Amino acid sequence: MARTARAIAVLGAVALSVSLLTACTEPAPERESPLIAARERAATEVDAQIAGIASAGVDLDRLLLVDSGLAEAAGVDGSALFESLHAVTPAAAPTTGSSSAEPASRQSEEGLSVSTALAASTSGSAHRTTSTAGAGAPNAAEAANAAANGLSLAVDSIRDALGAAAQDDDSLAEFDSGDGTNPQIGWTVAGGAASGTVTSTISDTGPDGTRFEMITEGEYHVLVCPAADGAIEGGIWVRSAITVTPPGGTPQRSVIELNIDLGGTSNDEAYAADSWADGTAGLSQGTPGPGPADLATKSTSSETAVESTFVYSEGAKEVRDVALDDPDGTNLTTIADDLTMQMQQVLVRMAEDYWRGGNCVRALVTPEANAIDTGDSTGISVRAESIVDGTELTAGRSEWTGIVAIAGSVTPTEPQKLPGAFVFESADEKGWANPEFMVTTRRGIGANVAPIQVGGTGLVFTGTYGGGVYRGYSCDGIKGPWTMSVFVPEIGEGWSTRMTFDDALTSGYDDEGTGNAGPWAHPDALYWFTPDGEGYVFHADPYDPSFPVSEAPVEECTG
Repeated sequence: MARTARAIAVLGAVALSVSLLTACTEPAPERESPLIAARERAATEVDAQIAGIASAGVDLDRLLLVDSGLAEAAGVDGSALFESLHAVTPAAAPTTGSSSAEPASRQSEEGLSVSTALAASTSGSAHRTTSTAGAGAPNAAEAANAAANGLSLAVDSIRDALGAAAQDDDSLAEFDSGDGTNPQIGWTVAGGAASGTVTSTISDTGPDGTRFEMITEGEYHVLVCPAADGAIEGGIWVRSAITVTPPGGTPQRSVIELNIDLGGTSNDEAYAADSWADGTAGLSQGTPGPGPADLATKSTSSETAVESTFVYSEGAKEVRDVALDDPDGTNLTTIADDLTMQMQQVLVRMAEDYWRGGNCVRALVTPEANAIDTGDSTGISVRAESIVDGTELTAGRSEWTGIVAIAGSVTPTEPQKLPGAFVFESADEKGWANPEFMVTTRRGIGANVAPIQVGGTGLVFTGTYGGGVYRGYSCDGIKGPWTMSVFVPEIGEGWSTRMTFDDALTSGYDDEGTGNAGPWAHPDALYWFTPDGEGYVFHADPYDPSFPVSEAPVEECTG
């Protein structure tokens, strides 16, 4: 089983503990239709969905603190714990997005105008142990509340990972908060998958000596770039241990473990078509064992299956149908199902945004000519390539997005099967046309532009000679004015000047040029071009660099 989510890790401590503890013995309360709830969540943004997971954890506090029997077994007033819970306002702690250790990713200089860039910022998670009220019990409640608000921590770590990878040309990123941090978070995005771990510890001791400790650990692995058949998959594992120790009393511990396999498919439009989650949730309670999540003796133990299936109309934002496995109707099953559904929904949503945002598929857009005159046209090929494995993708479509930087048109305007063939026809405007194209496949969406310069064709030579880097260009042909420059890297200085070549293709010094040290062309020097096949070669006397001249796009010629 792929083990995927420390995301639920923080969620586990309070939320799951609660749910599983009560589940064994009490019937589930009436709840809103799962389909209605899923549709309402799907219509919200990811931030709201993550906040909903944290809220679900807070709602479960009563089950954990009052109904589970944990407080009673420890000799602590569970009602007092719960009543003090809502009077506490946990302080926000830094998340992975605000850590001083920046994700190891590279900011791309070119964005996709049709892509959905995932934000790397995250919402705050609460981890506070300062006591504000009561004798002993309120401290435990405060820690529990902090845990409940921390349910979003793991999901935030996944969002951080995808946000960082979305800024890298090859969709790669990694982060490690380092040993000794709390929570300790690490993640990697590579090979089209996000993997990570989360470990969190919250503890407090009240004035009366009552001690509360929660340790949560988990891991996740989610395929965020669909496979060739559109399949997505992943896994979540989380274990949380909650221990209450009264002064002079016997510690009591509850341990929850959640294992979930995730899967689904994307369709030809690069939308999530469906998703499923299948796993188990188990709870054990007793006296603590030697490890932080071990039990020496068990007084209660239970396990339930968790299973849910979503069918989407047009991606994860539109839920058409929901199916749940609810065999016994107990709180354990109901709460585990609800939490699984929420986690499943937000993870699929984030993955879909990621693969539709240009992070899994690269559009390869190649014009037949990079430079054309006004009124001319050039063919353009559009192909798709997997960023994950470099495979060319031929099942899908290519299309012009309607975006072009200057006057001009692209035909055909209808989507074409991959690989696509298009024609750009320029008008009377000079400049870079850069028509944009998009490719859509089951493995994701990509976009790119065709770098076509219109009306900017000129003659140019470049080369290195005597420690200088030389460049010359003309927008009016081999005869007439040329602008020439030299840059010397060793001293970091450069100069330029202007020359005019006559019918014999020769020239001398023409004007004073520009630069911090005057013209580089000596008044006594001679410069000339000689034919060479279909082109020319630039020469100079007394030092002859012999630079070939070629026809090419010249930025200065577009003005």
